[in-house]
Amino acid sequence: PEIDFSHNAFVCLGEEINFSNESTNISGSYWDFGDGDSSVLTSPTNVYDEAGVFQVTLTGTSLINQCPGYSTSEVVVQALPLAAFAPAEPYGCAPFTTTFINQSEQGAFYVWDFGDGTTSIEKDPQHTFYDPGTYEVQLVVTDAFSCSNDTTILNILVNPHPEASFTFDQNLL
Repeated sequence: PEIDFSHNAFVCLGEEINFSNESTNISGSYWDFGDGDSSVLTSPTNVYDEAGVFQVTLTGTSLINQCPGYSTSEVVVQALPLAAFAPAEPYGCAPFTTTFINQSEQGAFYVWDFGDGTTSIEKDPQHTFYDPGTYEVQLVVTDAFSCSNDTTILNILVNPHPEASFTFDQNLL
């Protein structure tokens, strides 16, 4: 039989990858995904539990003489980037400006949401919070293969300036 299949060259860890069986004149298919999982579906999917390079083999049986045929291909499973950051200062009085120190690993693209309606795509942005409150700052990291990690969240506390006031009793003079 003529055995052939196609798939994306890479997949992000934990994402489903589709395999398209393009074989002709076969009566059955057996897939070995190279990670201990297998399938007898014609065009299956698989989810890899760890990053690495996996050898995928499709075995097909000829309709005519029941002889097997094989085709092999590699799938690259990309590790997810690690999203992490720390503010130079986590709290202060309004207007409060701090720099966010990006501690992410394997990132190429960054999307910050400062919790006040503003965003940034800088690696280490500086941001000013103008109003008092608690702001939930979020960072999403994406690598060069478009793999993203879960959002990392940290709260920033912006305090109001104290208002000074006093009174005195004129009768004491």
